[in-house]
Amino acid sequence: MNRILLLTHRGLGRGFLAVLEHIFGTVPDAVELREIGADSDLEWEKVWLQNCIRGLAPADALLILTDLFGATPTNIVPVEMLGARARLVTGINLPMLLRALSRREMPLELWLDAVLSGAHEGIRVFPHKDGVSLL
Repeated sequence: MNRILLLTHRGLGRGFLAVLEHIFGTVPDAVELREIGADSDLEWEKVWLQNCIRGLAPADALLILTDLFGATPTNIVPVEMLGARARLVTGINLPMLLRALSRREMPLELWLDAVLSGAHEGIRVFPHKDGVSLL
């Protein structure tokens, strides 16, 4: 089954887990958290991520969700290792995470499309000048 890794700045990922626990009663097993702080050993974190990607079961895919493009949690991901079974998506939001959880059985590329559409569909502006809230 597909897995989700939240790779965020320290504190932010725990907030997402708290919301998941509120919604589901517990944090789903498919979700793992790795938070990066100012005191984190970035070389060790890179090795941990490499092992995480290498350790995927043959039928599994991994979606790494980070908080900010260009920031440390995103920059330490070994992009060259993502390959056919892992993807990195930046700019995590709650609709994205919920969509990722609810569509985990999908093949990786379809799953990724669903996750991205969930992220975009969760963004609305009120009131919109034309009375429509879609961006």
